[in-house]
Amino acid sequence: MTHYLVRFSYVSRSIKSMVSQPGVDHAGQASAMVASVGGKLLGYWYAFGEFDGVVLMEAPDSSTAASVAMAIGGTGEVSRLSRRCARRRRPRICRLARQKDEAAMSVQTSQPKAPVIDTGAITQITDGVWVIPDTDHTPMVPNVGIVTGDRAALVIDTGFGPDNARAVIEQARRLSDGRPLFVTHTHCHPEHGYGANAISADVTILYNEAQWDELEVKGPILLQMFRKQLPALAPFLDGVEFVRPQLAYTGSMTMDLGGGLTVEFREFGGGHSLGDQGILVRGGASVLFTGDLVEEGTFGVLGDSDSHTAAWLDRVKRFEQLDPDLVVPGHGHPGGPERLTDYRAYLELATRRVAELRAAGGLSEAGIVDRVSTEVLALQPAWQNQMWARKAVEDLTWPARA
Repeated sequence: MTHYLVRFSYVSRSIKSMVSQPGVDHAGQASAMVASVGGKLLGYWYAFGEFDGVVLMEAPDSSTAASVAMAIGGTGEVSRLSRRCARRRRPRICRLARQKDEAAMSVQTSQPKAPVIDTGAITQITDGVWVIPDTDHTPMVPNVGIVTGDRAALVIDTGFGPDNARAVIEQARRLSDGRPLFVTHTHCHPEHGYGANAISADVTILYNEAQWDELEVKGPILLQMFRKQLPALAPFLDGVEFVRPQLAYTGSMTMDLGGGLTVEFREFGGGHSLGDQGILVRGGASVLFTGDLVEEGTFGVLGDSDSHTAAWLDRVKRFEQLDPDLVVPGHGHPGGPERLTDYRAYLELATRRVAELRAAGGLSEAGIVDRVSTEVLALQPAWQNQMWARKAVEDLTWPARA
């Protein structure tokens, strides 16, 4: 029988149902559906990137495979479906499977560095603005910001797990001298703020509405996934709960911390995550905290079907319009506006070249991905996360998504 690959994305209510009913055997349901038409389920996986999951199955013919895809679509539980015959692509599937196995073996045989925020490395980068830096690109360690005004102080990201959150808040208390503390996170991913519940009684938490909506739906799923896939780091997530922010905004808001320091919070969702926010501190020098929409020396991660290259490029351009003096990326060394320029350059290259090659004709979509991915890697050959350079290009292939 022929192999068929079906890619799918869940609607929001399905994701919420998975959180509330984690014991449901979705793979078993899919297997029964495929078997009912004479086929066989070969694999059922959740995924990062354009789609939320992938099914690999055997079916007698294309009509049978199409009937399965239509049956899945008819449940109302998925928002997008993509079906293709996998017969010609089997060598590539085998290659990817082998790479996945090798990566898993690497994780199992090596001990990841503990994602502990080094509060002793705190550095003042301008009047009233401090950064606890991710100086060596340690996985799961973000750059943390502390902004101290005459009336209040703001903490930007608290790290991976409750212990990091407590350590960051202790440092903030020392700097703020008893003034009220506000806490925000650049987005909903685990290393930026899972564990804020441990300090929620002593601070005021502030998110944008989209960020909280995303955290409420995806947070438990990501928490379970990180505990399972990174068992060595699971103890850091003990006690994590998700607490509703005391303050929430839509679009943008401004906070006056006193002493000439104001903070502008702006929604920038749709690139790295739905709830991305940019945080601009204005005072003696303007400082932009970008979250993972900009990182130093590493390609950006399109983590799920809500992450898009075209939107990401737009958000970086909007960052540039803010004209910051200093830029604190989500990970890596803080710098100046060149951090934004570097990110815009690779995203622009990918976007422009995909459009040019498609207009010229002569290459398949897969051929365009191969060509443009090579060009993007040549632009930044020393950057980490090189697999995500290709993902950025794949996200632009037809049908392109904004």
